[in-house]
Amino acid sequence: MTTVGRTSTDARSVRSRTALLDAARGLVLEQGSGAITISAICQRAQVSRPTFYQHYSSPDELLADMVRSRFDDILASVPESDRDDTPAVIRRVLADIGAQPRAFAGLLGDRATWGQVRSAFEEWLTEHLAEAHPDARPSDLDFAAGGTVRLVAIALAAGSESQLDQTADDVWRLVQAVLDLP
Repeated sequence: MTTVGRTSTDARSVRSRTALLDAARGLVLEQGSGAITISAICQRAQVSRPTFYQHYSSPDELLADMVRSRFDDILASVPESDRDDTPAVIRRVLADIGAQPRAFAGLLGDRATWGQVRSAFEEWLTEHLAEAHPDARPSDLDFAAGGTVRLVAIALAAGSESQLDQTADDVWRLVQAVLDLP
């Protein structure tokens, strides 16, 4: 079984994985994370259950990969010269989350998916912060990422767009304080 982090470059495997990710995104956006079942994903992606299990061990693993993939796409859309601009990247990520609040609120608010999705978000954010701030201690990076994810979950639970805007400022203050940045 291929798991997150060990992806095949075989064209058929890439197509299947892309179809699974696209199917999951579509289901989450249209029906919420509660609609994510292996049957629904396979039907929408037009792949078999064995194909699903060649790529993922569970729907939660697929959802975590979907979140990671989305944030990678967001970071790729940021000009190379701005990728170390942590506030800009945070705002870009939160703007994307704000554009799809129902989807992210479901992912971050559903206890069944919370663990893997939260971990994927935290890992992605820790990696970005480490690249942007290479002198920071790993424990500080982990703490800043964990706090960020928690603040985002709280803002999404509040259901207010202005709350998410305020969260971008709160996140940056948290990151500055924890990483001792100017």
